[in-house]
Amino acid sequence: MKKYYFRVDGGNIYSIATGHIKRCLKLARHISQKDDGAEICFIMKDYKEGLDLVAEDYKVIVLDRNTDLNAEKDLMRDLPSEGFYFICDIRNIDNEYIDIVRKKSLKFVLFDDLGIENIRPDILINPTPFCYLEYKGNKYPETTMLLGERFFIIDGFFIDRQRIRDFKKKRYNIIASFGGADFLNITEFFIRNVAPKLMPHNISIVLGPAYAKTRQITGKYKNIRFHTGASSLTSLFADNDIAFVCGGDTAVESCANGLATFIISSIYYEKKVGESLHERKMAYFIADIEDIKNSNFNERYIGILKNRNGFLMTLSENGAGLVDKEGAERIHKVLLGEGR
Repeated sequence: MKKYYFRVDGGNIYSIATGHIKRCLKLARHISQKDDGAEICFIMKDYKEGLDLVAEDYKVIVLDRNTDLNAEKDLMRDLPSEGFYFICDIRNIDNEYIDIVRKKSLKFVLFDDLGIENIRPDILINPTPFCYLEYKGNKYPETTMLLGERFFIIDGFFIDRQRIRDFKKKRYNIIASFGGADFLNITEFFIRNVAPKLMPHNISIVLGPAYAKTRQITGKYKNIRFHTGASSLTSLFADNDIAFVCGGDTAVESCANGLATFIISSIYYEKKVGESLHERKMAYFIADIEDIKNSNFNERYIGILKNRNGFLMTLSENGAGLVDKEGAERIHKVLLGEGR
């Protein structure tokens, strides 16, 4: 029986929220389906919003949120088994951490969206679309590199329900989702400054599981429909034509579902994703949230929504071809040494 440890954190934490947990869960569920009898355990710090997403389905070893890296290394030395696969989706680990775990594990797998250099996991996964263009030279000679959109893990149901939208109608269904926590409160900024310009289109907003102002928001704005407690965006995306999102996994999922996707980034690497998808006409990058708050951006996207139905169709068609549903399978095969 194979054993897998997932080391990941998430909750109301800036730049992390719950996206890392959700992609680990998608990989864990794929492994559960493909590897009969696999034992899966998560190791997480005690952020309630993140723990609630995992604990119902998998065993969790809970760490105090104040555990620093050195203390965590000591805990890794005492993992209660050997011969396991270790999938790590936290930041700021070093080679000492990897070496400690590797002494007991079969493979150390690291998710890295930031392009960290001089790190030596057995397998490094950066599923950011087109990121392989940024990896130059042999910076990771001991590591199997899984780079780009081929290794993006998406719910296959997204692809199965994928459709190109019809933009000939007068009123669109527009959905906005700015992450599990929305630490920068893009949601309220969107409601106050963007939503009024989108009327009379139908607008709905997803409030993530770690969003701190749910009660205040839902009780304050009556002309917008709010979705809370959504475990997946699949069905919500299926009912909409246009999405406003940040530049993380939700942007890729929105594109893959065939929505015309508009991106407001919340951190520098999301901006890079937004600009990359914009260049390929797979999504429309509006600006980074800090540029928007400082009025240092062009509101051209409003005209596109009102007058350029052909361009919206282009975004829908191109975005729908961004990823397929084989990312988790490709990763699992490489993990087991069965393919690339």
